[in-house]
Amino acid sequence: MIKLIILLTIGISALYSSLFADENIVKRQEAMQVVRSSMKILGPMAMGQTDFDNSTAKETLADFLTAIKPYKNYFPEKPKDGQKTDASFEIWSNKPDFNEKIDNFVLAVETAANNKWEDAAAFKSDFMEIGNSCRSCHKKYRR
Repeated sequence: MIKLIILLTIGISALYSSLFADENIVKRQEAMQVVRSSMKILGPMAMGQTDFDNSTAKETLADFLTAIKPYKNYFPEKPKDGQKTDASFEIWSNKPDFNEKIDNFVLAVETAANNKWEDAAAFKSDFMEIGNSCRSCHKKYRR
């Protein structure tokens, strides 16, 4: 009976761990979807391809920030074989660097969200800082 309880406990723990890992992958993907959607709004405004709207920029940055603030917490353990993720395994090998890149990304979005702009030209430098921060992480930590 004790062996059965131990086996069930191990099985349930493994299942829970697997489900938890999947949940983090889903959270990462959802957060990156918000980032993609936000960049599609903010990019054209920063580049003068659409009219700059301060209110829309502020609202979009607020959503952006909400999505990415907890982002580094979505990487508690390496994904298991067969789990669909674009995250490089390098993240878990170099967690301090990865966390620093995420902190810099969050800081860039926070800075932009707190700035006041007169026009698209003023907003563009904040947007470029966000984009550069995005690229620095993707370049190293995305498959």
